Amino acid sequence: MSQIEKTEGIVLSKLDYSDSSKIVSLYTEEFGKISAIVKGGRGKNSKVGLVVDPLNIVNFVLYNKEQREVQLISGAEMVFYPVHLHDDFDSMKYAYAVLELLKYLTVENEANQRLYRGSRKILQLMDAKQEPSEIIFLKYFLFILQETGFEIQMDTCSICHKEIQKEKINGFNYEHGMLCSACKNLYHTFLEIPMELFEQIYSLKVGKRLKNYNLPAMKKLIIALEKFLKFHVQGFSGIKSLQM
Repeated sequence: MSQIEKTEGIVLSKLDYSDSSKIVSLYTEEFGKISAIVKGGRGKNSKVGLVVDPLNIVNFVLYNKEQREVQLISGAEMVFYPVHLHDDFDSMKYAYAVLELLKYLTVENEANQRLYRGSRKILQLMDAKQEPSEIIFLKYFLFILQETGFEIQMDTCSICHKEIQKEKINGFNYEHGMLCSACKNLYHTFLEIPMELFEQIYSLKVGKRLKNYNLPAMKKLIIALEKFLKFHVQGFSGIKSLQM
């Protein structure tokens, strides 16, 4: 038996279904990631169909049934529309990368309210444009890795497990993670981590705002984390939005 449920959610993707409907992927506060159908959603007069665009944050009314793979959306009301993101291609690229990570690294019907609230906040920060999109995205990348079990440990070396001395030049290996200065010379190092970059990564990891940063190094760190995921997540072939 279906129950009428209300929940807030981020629209991850949508596709046309049949001649008149849409199927959308949502990451919701109460139910985690779900798929849902909007009957008549392709029609020009469908209010729900107009609201369920990727990046939108929406209050949904669902006919929810546990055993059903695709739920039914009966109502939707806009909570947040990222108006400024749509005016900036570069920011839009990183915002869609947030959606990709959320879609690939979560499983169906597994709620994580901390992850939901963090993802919601990041999209709002990107729209506010108070920091470069690359920096906000990096902050989110480190956050979602932690929330989904792929956390990058920074206190100890992933090979020898000795304490990492941040004042030395350490390294990042996309198979193992963070390497101390000694292990860096023994294993392939994708990215060298001098003290300044180490402190910046740590600040991003704990959610602090960066005052100074090296943007090319930040972009290389994004590539390193992407390679780390490719190695550890079966079927993950990279963040397509960043290849645009």
